[in-house]
Amino acid sequence: MTGKEILYNQLEFYKKNDMKVHILRTDTKFYNGKILELAGDMIILDDQKLGAMPLFFIEIDTVEKFMEAKP
Repeated sequence: MTGKEILYNQLEFYKKNDMKVHILRTDTKFYNGKILELAGDMIILDDQKLGAMPLFFIEIDTVEKFMEAKP
């Protein structure tokens, strides 16, 4: 399984389970939100601060479940 396939499977899992994600880009920027759509080699992410935005797989370094900050 290639890195792209692993990433796609992770993104698909989070989308199907309607889970918020934390995505770290290769340039160290990060986003938190829900995946609205998986399309080809990109996703549409509903970032909690910036709203809906496209992200290409080549921009994504890591993706993990978003953990809410505890008060």
